[in-house]
Amino acid sequence: MHSDRQGCGIFSLWVFSQYIGTEVLEDRWEVRGSDKKINNLVDMLSALEKEMLKNAMRHCKSTREMAKFLNISQPTVVRKLKKHSLPPPMIQT
Repeated sequence: MHSDRQGCGIFSLWVFSQYIGTEVLEDRWEVRGSDKKINNLVDMLSALEKEMLKNAMRHCKSTREMAKFLNISQPTVVRKLKKHSLPPPMIQT
């Protein structure tokens, strides 16, 4: 029988797998369409962070809009874009 805590962990991993597109392969996660293997929490959170930034970029025209969309500060958005080597959103005129 699973404790509530285990249930939350299983649900969190399922949500993560649905959001980023991963599959469980033995003792690690594999990102679909990529050679990337995820076998620890730090890598998993980093991959999720990058996907959330990409999603915000599709919906927002500026880093200020991204900050509101993600509920974080604008300087944090800029730092995270640099961390993941993502370009800032292009403002279309």
